[in-house]
Amino acid sequence: MKSAGMDWGEKFPPADFSRVPAAADFVAVGWGDREFYLHTREWKDLTVGRALGALSGMHGALLHVTYLRKADFLDYAYALPLSKAQYAKLVAYVVAAAVQRKGRLQHVPGAYTAQDAFYEANGTYHLFQTCNTWIGSGLREAGVKVSRWTPFDQQVVWYLRKASTPG
Repeated sequence: MKSAGMDWGEKFPPADFSRVPAAADFVAVGWGDREFYLHTREWKDLTVGRALGALSGMHGALLHVTYLRKADFLDYAYALPLSKAQYAKLVAYVVAAAVQRKGRLQHVPGAYTAQDAFYEANGTYHLFQTCNTWIGSGLREAGVKVSRWTPFDQQVVWYLRKASTPG
């Protein structure tokens, strides 16, 4: 939540969320297709039109932010040792993805749960610019070794090792 000069609670204020876990340790940030995020809470909500719209880049993008405790994702965590300079680059990448007006991120109603929220984002999701390629680009920009192209999550984590304890 707070490290190396960044307080994510200031960027993604708890007031934008219905209920932030009392012991939240982390914020998870994803980037994706606006229509998909807002209207596909579960896979059963996916329609052919929505999928084709996302793949063709017809919609804008959103950031999907979730407050988490270590226990919420321990089984899915990967070690990501970053220097202060690398972390600063990754922070800058995430912040640059968000649409800001008057110094504030633009919150969008429609969260899935009480501990997540959406924000307007720059860019357009499409077949060649997916959530995984967005993450891969950010990690590469921070100097982390990832696959050259990361359309799937396996390419994002290929060079990382599973974390026994995130932090």
